Amino acid sequence: MYGRETQDNILTALLEGFSQSKNIRAGIVLCSPKPGYIHTFGTSELTRKIKKLEKMTGLSLKAYLISLERAKSYRMVIEKGDTLCVTTEDLIREMLPRALASMVCFVMGYQKTKERTIITPIYKKGAVIGALAVTASQQPEYIIPSFINLSRHITIAIEGAEELCARRFAEYQAKEILEALSEPVGIFTMEGKVLQINRQFEKSMGVKREQVIGRMARDVGIISPEQAMFIEKTIVPRLLKEGRVQDIEMVVRKPDKSVSYVSMSWSMLFDNSNNPMAVINMAKNITRLKEAETQITDFSRKMLALREEEKRRIAADLHDEIGSFAVACKAQLALAEDEVGKGRIAPALQAIQQTRLGMDNAIAALKRIATDLRPPPLDITGLPEALRELFVLASKQHGLKIRFSLETETALISNELATAFYRVAQEALTNIIRHANASKVEVRLTIENNRMLLAIKDNGVGFTVTGTGAPVAQQGIGLLGMRERMEWFGGEFAVLSQPGKGTEVLAQAPLSGVKKP
Repeated sequence: MYGRETQDNILTALLEGFSQSKNIRAGIVLCSPKPGYIHTFGTSELTRKIKKLEKMTGLSLKAYLISLERAKSYRMVIEKGDTLCVTTEDLIREMLPRALASMVCFVMGYQKTKERTIITPIYKKGAVIGALAVTASQQPEYIIPSFINLSRHITIAIEGAEELCARRFAEYQAKEILEALSEPVGIFTMEGKVLQINRQFEKSMGVKREQVIGRMARDVGIISPEQAMFIEKTIVPRLLKEGRVQDIEMVVRKPDKSVSYVSMSWSMLFDNSNNPMAVINMAKNITRLKEAETQITDFSRKMLALREEEKRRIAADLHDEIGSFAVACKAQLALAEDEVGKGRIAPALQAIQQTRLGMDNAIAALKRIATDLRPPPLDITGLPEALRELFVLASKQHGLKIRFSLETETALISNELATAFYRVAQEALTNIIRHANASKVEVRLTIENNRMLLAIKDNGVGFTVTGTGAPVAQQGIGLLGMRERMEWFGGEFAVLSQPGKGTEVLAQAPLSGVKKP
C-alpha cells in the first residue's frame, strides 16, 4: 500500500490485499462531491460475482451513488467518525433500493450466513473522506481494534501522497464539470497548449481529444496561425490585466474544411500564489445565428427592392395615366376659356364636355390604382371573391379564358396572408398577359393539411427556368417578390415551365401565417 502515488492507487492496493484472504472481504466507499452522498470505490469480492451482479442490475456497482439519508450506518461513520459492527444484510438494505438489495443479498449469500461487517472511517488531514467496510466470517468484534489501526495506516499513506491525490481529484472534478457544460470548453496553457477539452468542444471544432491534448492549438487546426498571433498579442495581455475577455467573434475552419462562426470568451486560472496558471476558453457556436443574420439582411435588402419597385410602378401609373389626363383637361379648359372670350359658346361647351370625360377617365384610373394597392373585396368578402373579381376583369380586358376552381371551404386566414396570396396571383396574371402569349389560364385554390395552395397554369410559350424561377433572359423582380412573400409566412414558391409547354406557378403557406422573425 505504501509507495503508491495516488489515493486511488493506495485504496486499490488495499483491496487487492484483502482479495488474498479467504475469510475476510472488504469494500471502500468515498464521500461524493455531491453533498449527502457517498459512492462505492471498489470491493475485494470475487470478480465473477461482481460481474454477475452488474449484468443482472445494469449498474456499475463500483461507482454507485448512495444517499447518506438512507444509509444510516454509513452516515454515523462519515459524520461522527464512529466505528460500527452491523449485519451485512442490514447494511446492504440501507444502501440499496429494496428489490435491488434483495437481489444483491441473494447473489452474495448474505441471507444465509448472517455475516457481520465492520465499518471504520478513512481520514485525510483529520477529515473523513470515506469508509472501509470489512466482512469477517467469525467473531468480527474482536478484530475491530486491528481495523481501526489499519485506518490510521491508510491515512498516513494517503497524506503522504496528498499533493498528487489533490491534483488527481482536481483533474477529475474539472473533467466532470467540463463534460456537464452544454457549451464547447477547453483549457489551455498560457502558451496555447491544449490541456483538456470537453465533448462539446470536440463536436463544435471537429477535433478528437486524444489527437489534440498536449499539442499547440494552432498546430491541430483549432485556430489559425493568424488567430494564434491575435490571441497572443491582444487577448493574453487583456487577460493578464482584466482576468476575463468575452464575446470575441472568430471564424474557425475545421479539419474537414467546413467553416464555423464562434463567439469566444477567455478566463484566467490562477494558482494559490495568484500566478497565471492556465486559460479557460468557451467557444459558443454562433454559425446558425450568423446565417440567420445574413438571411435577415438579405431579406431586408430584397424587401427594400420590392418596395422601391412598387413605388416605381405606382409613380409610373400616376404619371402615365393621371398625369396625361390632367394635362389633357388643362388644355381643354384653356381652350374653353379662349372660346368663351371670343363669344363662341358651342366650342367652349364642347371643350368642357371633353374635360369632364377626361376627369371621368382620371377617376376610373385612380380607382383602378387604389384597387391594385388594396382590393376592397379582400376586406369585405375575402380572398376567393377578390381573386374571382381579378380574373373576371382580366378576362374582359385581355380576352383570356380563365377558369378558377375553389377546391375547399372558405377558411379563416389573416389579412396579411390573404394579401400575400392575392399579390402572387396578381403578379402571375400580369406576367401571363405581358410575356406568355397565352389564351387559357387555370387557377386552383386548395386547402390541405392546414396549408393553402394556389396553382396558376397557362398554355403560353413557357421559358427555361433558372434557380430563382425566373426566365434566363428575364431576371425580373416580380417572381422574386412572389417567392419572398411566401417565404415571409413560412411557405414555399415554385415555378414549373418549359419552352413551348406553358408555365405553372405554385405558392403555398401554412394557414397560421407565421412570419419570419
